[in-house]
Amino acid sequence: VNVQAEIITNTIFNLQGTLVRDFYSHWQHLRSTKHDMQQQWYKIILKTTHQHGVWHDTETYPDSWEIDSTEGPGGIRRRLKRCPVDIPLQFLMDKSHYKTELVDSMPFEFLFQKNKRRGNVKPQFTLVYTNKCSHIKSAGTTEGDILLYRQYMLFVRDESASIDTVSQLVGDALGMYWSLLDVTEVHKRWYNLRDVAVEIFLNTGQTYLLGFSTTEERDELHNRLLQLNLPNLVHHGDQRKEIRSMTQRWQEGHVTNFEYLMHLNKQAGRSFNDLM
Repeated sequence: VNVQAEIITNTIFNLQGTLVRDFYSHWQHLRSTKHDMQQQWYKIILKTTHQHGVWHDTETYPDSWEIDSTEGPGGIRRRLKRCPVDIPLQFLMDKSHYKTELVDSMPFEFLFQKNKRRGNVKPQFTLVYTNKCSHIKSAGTTEGDILLYRQYMLFVRDESASIDTVSQLVGDALGMYWSLLDVTEVHKRWYNLRDVAVEIFLNTGQTYLLGFSTTEERDELHNRLLQLNLPNLVHHGDQRKEIRSMTQRWQEGHVTNFEYLMHLNKQAGRSFNDLM
């Protein structure tokens, strides 16, 4: 009787574990699909509400500028993009105070409101790793989940953080998506004096700094990512060898002083995404 009871208990326990894993995987794919849909609508909104767009609205369209996070050759950031002003009034002239006033609505805001409907979504790719993390930028952090698939990576912001203002719509507030074919560099980083972050560089000029709760969580993502097919990965290996190689190229005149200093700063762990 004891043996049969143990067998039944183990069977039920394993079945419950399988159901929990399937449910969690299904829930993650639901969030991924919702994120992809919002990103597509976000791109459509940008194309139709800019200054020369058919649905341009002067009351909701930002009229200020900021440096875009896209990096050009040598890690230089030169591109500008529209942005709402999120600066304390004491640092602005009186005539510019109106720029900090956020409107109550944004174009097509109903597309980003929470939808209570739920449908069946079939996974199209294999989920390799998922965990809670923070997307770190110089302007602040965004909490969410990182989902690593065999073909791409996806960062989905927490659903508890609603998108209801123009400032939250601008940029990558909805989340981030990139193909593993675009990954060129992966570096471990420190964040808040703790060795818990990883920075990912893409061939599009974008860089993403992700922070985790522990070093072990960061290392697991780092290791799993490097185990996948990254055909365009150009910098990975012994850091000292890379520095010696770059130093030799600099001494021979193949790289400029600026490019050499930018490389040293990158290898030292400095990042545009975290200025502390």
